[in-house]
Amino acid sequence: MDLSPPPLSRIALDRWIALRFPGVRTVTTDELARRLAAGAPDAPVLVDVRADGERAVSVIPGAFGARDADDAVHRLAAFDRSLPVVVYCSVGVRSARAAAALADAGHRDVRNLAGGVFAWANEGRPLACASGPASFVHPYDARWGRLLRAHLRASAGAAR
Repeated sequence: MDLSPPPLSRIALDRWIALRFPGVRTVTTDELARRLAAGAPDAPVLVDVRADGERAVSVIPGAFGARDADDAVHRLAAFDRSLPVVVYCSVGVRSARAAAALADAGHRDVRNLAGGVFAWANEGRPLACASGPASFVHPYDARWGRLLRAHLRASAGAAR
């Protein structure tokens, strides 16, 4: 397997993820927003597979956290495997790995959020933190943070 880092553009990154995780289906931010709308009968279980410090800055409202793919499988073990699940991370790499693991564990409707929380935030969609609405996203690191609009990047102090 090619271990070179993924390219740093949204389109190239989406292609790279699709090549490395060919069985993982995706959901767009538009479709997820529609499915999360109040009363939507097909609202998915939303799983954020970023690190604790990243999730402390902000999450998509209603998401619960899992540290990685193994933790996501463990956390969803008691869930009905026919429930729809959407997994996300910063840009979609870690969540693609978790989506593949959940599918391998028998979950039948698992999707990876295309573009991750960066795409969600870049489009002005709602974010939350422990104290209520949030305005920033943890940029993961300087390289990947370039995929997040500058005014949305949490400062180094806020990200810890």
